[in-house]
Amino acid sequence: MTPAADRATPTTVVFDLGNVLLDWDPDRLYRKLIADPEERARFLTEVVTPSWHNRQDRGRSVAEGTAELIAAHPEHAELIGAYYGRWDEMTAGALPATVDVVRELHDAGVRLVALTNWPRETFEPARGRFPFFQCFDGIVVSGAENMAKPDPEIFALVLDRYDVDAATAVFVDDTPGHVNAARGVGMSGVVFTRADVLRRDLAALGLPVRADVSIRAGVAADLPALTEIYNHYVLTTAVTFDLDAFSVERRQEWFGRYRSTGPYRLLVATRGDRVIGYATSSPFRDKAAYAPSIEVTAYLAADSGGAGVGSMLYQQLLHDLRGEDLHRAYAAIALPNEASLALHRRFGFRDVGTMTEVGRKHGRWWDVLWMERDLP
Repeated sequence: MTPAADRATPTTVVFDLGNVLLDWDPDRLYRKLIADPEERARFLTEVVTPSWHNRQDRGRSVAEGTAELIAAHPEHAELIGAYYGRWDEMTAGALPATVDVVRELHDAGVRLVALTNWPRETFEPARGRFPFFQCFDGIVVSGAENMAKPDPEIFALVLDRYDVDAATAVFVDDTPGHVNAARGVGMSGVVFTRADVLRRDLAALGLPVRADVSIRAGVAADLPALTEIYNHYVLTTAVTFDLDAFSVERRQEWFGRYRSTGPYRLLVATRGDRVIGYATSSPFRDKAAYAPSIEVTAYLAADSGGAGVGSMLYQQLLHDLRGEDLHRAYAAIALPNEASLALHRRFGFRDVGTMTEVGRKHGRWWDVLWMERDLP
């Protein structure tokens, strides 16, 4: 990132879309089509290669690209046809914690533009799928321009088309080579890795975004704060069906379930030195056949809701779980709980079914809604 002291505060932010604002992954589709992980990996690296896809990003029609590849690999004709024929299944949806940054900048009056490497034919159906696209003054799609990142020409096109001064513009992308190309034409550049880091990077450039929350793996020293947060919900709500407050010592066994790798994770959100929330992925059921399923949950300190902290936690948790041998994530929500329903729906969770009067707490019966989401 270019130091803020060396440049004027940006007035325009140019965002990449894929894996910055949209959760795109070809493996998401091909998990449905190729069961064997090694066979699937070979297909994605040796048949539908990045270099082949890049030609469609640069303007070749998807029909021509598909026909050429089928001619070279006729034994994979159906699988190749699915790449663009079922393109929308590669995108789980928006990345809510990063979209929050876009909306915050937009509401503050910062000019926004998007620049994406994307085949023209598959981009057009997506225009109406994502409401946050309306925050952008324009979206430059490589496939419609017959050039693609990291070509300097496509950055020059953005600057010229939208009358942007490179010295007052910052480009955000998850690919370092693309960010370096933007810097080469005079823009500031930010390599996107995670939403909380993006906020700090943009704030360091002088942009008006909140940047006081960090997401990290939980450590043993967090346990007193985590216990305090959880006990608030135990004692005052029906969000959890535990009835009695926990001591830190009793909570040690719970904390011991989680690791820095593998399917069972614990992430915490901090503001300064204070833990203000956490999210977990836990075993769904004890029986072995349930191993590809997890249950996820998030809890925030009582005074820390409504600031996008839950979205930052969930976005990072789901990102960290990519690559694990997981198939579904589940969430159980005691009703009513509009905040939790909204959070899970932002991340693509869908209703599965409601168990009525399944728990009794605070002198009344409570229903529980189960929700699920495909992984990755």
